[in-house]
Amino acid sequence: MQRCFDVLVIGGGLAGAGCVFALARRGLSTVICEAKSKLCDKASGNRYGLLMPYIATSSSMPHTLYSYGFQYSYDLLVTTLGTQQLFTTSGGIQLPSTPRLRKILESREPILAPADISRLTPSEGSEQCGIHLSTPAFFVPRGGYVSPRRLVDYLLGKTHPRAVIRTNDRVRALWRSGPDWQAELVGSARITARNIVVCGAHEAAQLECASWLPVEPIRGQTTIIRETSSSRALRTVVCFDGYLTPNESGEHLLGAHYRHHDLRETASIDDTHEIIRRCHQWLPNLGFSAPDPSAARVCFRTSTVDRLPYIGPVPDFAQMQQEGATYRSGTDLRHKVALRSYPGLFVSVGHGSRGLLSCPMGGEIIARQLTGESLQDLTTPAEICAPSRAAYRLLLAKS
Repeated sequence: MQRCFDVLVIGGGLAGAGCVFALARRGLSTVICEAKSKLCDKASGNRYGLLMPYIATSSSMPHTLYSYGFQYSYDLLVTTLGTQQLFTTSGGIQLPSTPRLRKILESREPILAPADISRLTPSEGSEQCGIHLSTPAFFVPRGGYVSPRRLVDYLLGKTHPRAVIRTNDRVRALWRSGPDWQAELVGSARITARNIVVCGAHEAAQLECASWLPVEPIRGQTTIIRETSSSRALRTVVCFDGYLTPNESGEHLLGAHYRHHDLRETASIDDTHEIIRRCHQWLPNLGFSAPDPSAARVCFRTSTVDRLPYIGPVPDFAQMQQEGATYRSGTDLRHKVALRSYPGLFVSVGHGSRGLLSCPMGGEIIARQLTGESLQDLTTPAEICAPSRAAYRLLLAKS
């Protein structure tokens, strides 16, 4: 008789690992299916990811969400997983690379939580990070960087023996069969599970029940670059319209170039030069030369219309759309069409460039929703990330 898992998680990156970790802690049997030959083959496979908060002086949905996410991930890495030394707490410097950040830097308004963010003069910033800065900056003492691959390996390793990990297994179709879900894999094998969590945007696009979610792939490119005599002194992460990590074994990670509507999977030397140009614009004294082309890596992050992830139950958009069609054009459908969700189907996608802030928290949100627990302290981020917002936005656009 075929085994029925409590949960099938589709996608073997940081979002999937965060879900498996949260579910396994509750004693649920899980199986994770990754379409590629290894876990973290996509954006989660970058050498490092940054843990840096969203800086703001006034409340907004991005600030609220990523404040929760920063605190959740920080506590997970430092308190729960601290003995594993997965998180390099170097501190972080944020340079004023956008009009919004420049306005905040020039303002006297207090920076919202996390409250330990401070404004620094160029000399104070230079002293803090170890290299010369020519502009004022923000300092985030709890900022730092993580190897997403090591974090995923640890989160999944801690689930043993409850989690089954399957690579080279792409789910091609999902359907309900009585109280359970059936997942058909390429090659016609099947998995039975009471619940499904889709954690890869590419996978979601292939599945009829979630393909309506509006997401966009964003091409990103990073490069490993050799240290110079000047860069060797860097002690903190530095963020601009890119980022630079302190050297490890004589190398820095320099990133990232983001391009919309660009599906090239191979690295571009022009993009590498552009990344270096941006770095020299903000940090002109480091003297980096062009790295070996093989040091560059391309990955595709997934973004949403409002640049906030989709985390939670998946609405049955086809049914909602059918109900909405009974109203005349121009009707505001938000209060007329009831939210209808597929039973036992959840999604955690669209984490963009802030996945280290949203993926671990997203796994905990879904675990609580799936088990019927109270969301408690995560009620607000769960509401912000609810996929239902996309369903109603699409209904309004079509009305």
